[in-house]
Amino acid sequence: MNSMINEKIREVLAEVCQTFGVSLYDVEWDTKTLRVYIDALDKRDAITIDTCARISEAISLRLDFLDLINHHYILEVSSPGVERKLKVPEHFQGVCGKNVQVVFSREGKSVLVIGKLLLADEEKIVIEDEKGERLELSYPAIKSAQLKVSQRELFQEKR
Repeated sequence: MNSMINEKIREVLAEVCQTFGVSLYDVEWDTKTLRVYIDALDKRDAITIDTCARISEAISLRLDFLDLINHHYILEVSSPGVERKLKVPEHFQGVCGKNVQVVFSREGKSVLVIGKLLLADEEKIVIEDEKGERLELSYPAIKSAQLKVSQRELFQEKR
């Protein structure tokens, strides 16, 4: 979460999400747009457009009532998506055993690796790439990461 979002706003977002039985996955803020990503507590449940609309309305009312953002902004509420961004240890821990795409820094250069996430703890992740080689990365070395879902996995999930 951007440093411009204070903990009180994050706390309000989490409380509203909890009221609706979903979790706060992530928040992005560029001073004009507040993007709130929500996730189902039970992975078998789906985040619907109706759910996003109801939560958006509740967040807007709550933030306006508390006057936590003192200028015009756009509020967007959505799910993080199938190929969601992975930013914090909890995101990585939630997708252990699945394929991820990670861009990391090595010797001043950006390196891309795609592979199975074998381990994620509070300090590092371990990925097994397509060649079967294991790579250990500390979180500070990671520039960006996301879940990678194959067509086959999408088809199996819908069954």
